[in-house]
Amino acid sequence: MRKEFEHLGISEEMRGYSWNTPPIEPLDDFKISVADINSFCPTRRDVYLKYILRERQKPNQYMLNGLAYHKVIRKTLGELKKALYNEFSDGQSIIDKFYNNSAIPLSISKKLNADTENCVKLYRYIIIQAAARVDDVISKFPSADAETIVSMAIPPFIERKIDGSLVGLSENLSLDVFTPFNTIMDFKSGV
Repeated sequence: MRKEFEHLGISEEMRGYSWNTPPIEPLDDFKISVADINSFCPTRRDVYLKYILRERQKPNQYMLNGLAYHKVIRKTLGELKKALYNEFSDGQSIIDKFYNNSAIPLSISKKLNADTENCVKLYRYIIIQAAARVDDVISKFPSADAETIVSMAIPPFIERKIDGSLVGLSENLSLDVFTPFNTIMDFKSGV
């Protein structure tokens, strides 16, 4: 099949980087976010209201919960990195310090009036996964320093800013997690 495709070729106007030319050129000059593509509204009327009528949606409980979950992930991973750089050397020490200390998810859920129980569950899940990854790295590389452990056990980029304009999206996108293996993770929550 590969030889056949090489012989036939792909029409230039159908390539992904030609998003800015007809027939797939955007009708307006605004660029949408990934959240707009994955919106809660099945008809995408919310995108129309946001970009055409310039109306902003009042945050509902699902949006507040999602925002809280994102903040729990970001804050927890940041605190884990600090701890690994400064004081801890194994997964058990992470669990001992963080697992029963729910200050991070409690403060975030209180501030946003979000689902406290799920914020705590998410926080504890992250702690357990991070502790397991730290122990996994240490078992493979017993003489690893803090930099190596952090870079291999914890995602290096949280809420990384990127320019999505090359693919027709907003120039100011925020990736939930970007791994060294060029994997993009976007966290979603809902019903």
